Amino acid sequence: MKIGVCCNYDRWGIVAEAGYDYVEGNFSKIAKATDEEFDAMKRALEASGVRMEATNGFFSGDFQLYSKDDFETVKKNVREYCELGFARGAALGQKVAVIGSSGARNIREGYTKEEAEEQFCEVLRICGEVGAKYGVAVTVEPLNTKETNFIITFADGLDIVKKTNHPNVLAMIDLYHHAQNGEELSTLDGTEGILVHAHLARADRQTPVPGDESEIDPKIAYLKQVGYDIRISLESKHTPDFETAIKNAYPLMAKYR
Repeated sequence: MKIGVCCNYDRWGIVAEAGYDYVEGNFSKIAKATDEEFDAMKRALEASGVRMEATNGFFSGDFQLYSKDDFETVKKNVREYCELGFARGAALGQKVAVIGSSGARNIREGYTKEEAEEQFCEVLRICGEVGAKYGVAVTVEPLNTKETNFIITFADGLDIVKKTNHPNVLAMIDLYHHAQNGEELSTLDGTEGILVHAHLARADRQTPVPGDESEIDPKIAYLKQVGYDIRISLESKHTPDFETAIKNAYPLMAKYR
């Protein structure tokens, strides 16, 4: 199991120095970056010596994913956005993209769940198609009830993946959100080959450290039990600061390799 950290490119060197295997960047920032900003990202990655194997933050909150009268334009915009973002991401080493993006995907007033679901699955198919072109798997991130009104439980995520029915749109698990929803680890049963990415934080969303084994060990053990052994990213709050937190976390995270 590779271990990584979610962070912006100005922190990639810190992650590498701490000993982690990869970084998880922000897809939206990569896609929207100027050429000069993207060059800075490439230089930061080269200097760090790590790979940016994953991204989150796929759509910014103002990205329009639904329309009642011009969904064709929505699909066109999504495709153009994906073409640039995936091309750049692949150049940085990206292998998997996480689509959480609650601000963009939340069901809007005036839409039924069925209407939103149908259009979101169309968006996911476009993402999956373009991602496959660049060798990047697309995953759907279930969130907790405080952060979204759409795709909350792990079962919800699996259902959307099934309805999207694209070979490059797969499942991921955020163990923080999973616990916040009170879901059992047994919901992961039968997901070998479908589950392709994972996020981790403590129950208080802080970065786990040695001493947190009683909370973290069973989760990692269950992932491996169901056949998942690819990579896991720390997506957490950092106390007292980013560098101290991830360095303190490394001895615990390294044992899960």
